[in-house]
Amino acid sequence: MKIVFLGGDTFLQIFAYLLAGHEIMAVYAYGNQEDCFRSGEIARMAKQHGIPVHYGMLAEADVRRYIEGGCELFFSADYGKKIPVLPQEEGFYAVNLHNALLPEGRGYCPVECALERGLKRSGVTLHKLAEKFDTGEIILQESFEITDEDDSIDVYLKCAQAGFRMTKQLLENFDFLYGHAHPQEKLLPCCKLEHYDEARLNHGLTVAEAKRLYRIYNCLLRVKIHEKVYFVGGFSCGRGILCADVMDEGWSVLYRLRDGHVRLQLIEAEHEDVVWQAEVYPFPRIS
Repeated sequence: MKIVFLGGDTFLQIFAYLLAGHEIMAVYAYGNQEDCFRSGEIARMAKQHGIPVHYGMLAEADVRRYIEGGCELFFSADYGKKIPVLPQEEGFYAVNLHNALLPEGRGYCPVECALERGLKRSGVTLHKLAEKFDTGEIILQESFEITDEDDSIDVYLKCAQAGFRMTKQLLENFDFLYGHAHPQEKLLPCCKLEHYDEARLNHGLTVAEAKRLYRIYNCLLRVKIHEKVYFVGGFSCGRGILCADVMDEGWSVLYRLRDGHVRLQLIEAEHEDVVWQAEVYPFPRIS
């Protein structure tokens, strides 16, 4: 098949599978600075194979141009941006992998929302694209357990494995599975992070409290150090008590907590005031 791929490195295994057996016409990369998985590896692989990589929005005119060029499938994998849906166009076929068991978990951050709510099971839905986010007819679903040891990255990786299995199923029997997709039983409201206002490290937290926050939010977790705002890109805990609030050791930053410390790898926030003050996610974007 001729495919336009839209998504990030969460589903890198799927991209490699499509690349090996199909023609990728273009890649639309997605990955905000604060995402656990961006699009760096997919972009690198695409460029190695001479595939155009785009970082802007896919426009309606682009969709028509790709269809005219023989595109047989628009494959979105946790893309997170609005994709023009043109069901009236002959030859328009489009699917999306969403990291939740729809109709539960519509919207942004379904993995973090699941952990915030303490869900013990989640999964992935492969569905047709529709005009409204995550409302399309369901093609396949696969569920899995969320253990107490899983953090959000672990859940994303479980989603990746389930998504890969469903993608293989779809492409091995495309006409039947696409043609037998079924509507969602009901459309539920989009999920939202209910406690994102708490997703900030501070010196009054205990080690256990900081670990809980990082388990849920990973690199959506924020910290302010010397008046600069960062996302937490890596995190480990220690019980030793620091003699200062912050110690920058180059390889990591040690950050004092009430009963110990955390060792942080940091990602500098581009729009510090917005990031620090935000009580919701996605952040208001600043052009």
